[in-house]
Amino acid sequence: MLGPYLHDIALGSLVTLQMMPGQPWSGVERAGANKAAFNQRVGTVAMHFARGQATRSIASGRGYC
Repeated sequence: MLGPYLHDIALGSLVTLQMMPGQPWSGVERAGANKAAFNQRVGTVAMHFARGQATRSIASGRGYC
């Protein structure tokens, strides 16, 4: 179900990892650019959902306990 958004979710996760100081995978300079790209994509997807142009629905309220 996440197929169309898998790359976007991975990009958001990458930003979180890059913001961790002192780790071999961190890189604040790259995190800023990736965060901007992620935020732009979130805005685009939100706009598509608001206009009813989304290709899939987003499940909400799921519990994973």
